[in-house]
Amino acid sequence: MRKGHRRAEGRLCAPCSEVIGNGGLATPEGIKARQFSIMWRTHDITSDDNYSQYQAGLIGDEDFARLRGIMVETLRANPGYLPLYLEFIRDYATETGFHRFARDVCSEASVPRNPPPWAAFPGLSLAG
Repeated sequence: MRKGHRRAEGRLCAPCSEVIGNGGLATPEGIKARQFSIMWRTHDITSDDNYSQYQAGLIGDEDFARLRGIMVETLRANPGYLPLYLEFIRDYATETGFHRFARDVCSEASVPRNPPPWAAFPGLSLAG
């Protein structure tokens, strides 16, 4: 095996170091779970930031409506995100405007859209 292939296996990847750094074993399943967690958290932080910018008047109504639509479609395309958002909202001690917004988006995202917007493009899937 060439040296460069070790990174592809996850032995030296960032999620691997996080798993090990937090006392876990860097198994393929553990690394995949950590990667998923990082992806979801990145989506959550981005969505929260977009909402905050909108509330501060830094993003206009039209742009925010587009970003909200993207959030809904992202949740539909990544069904594993939805229960994490709902758990995050439920477990937070003090409800914020973002939590009310996220609950509304989750409610909309939980209703399937038939067909999804990408169905018009054969061979393209946003899920996985």
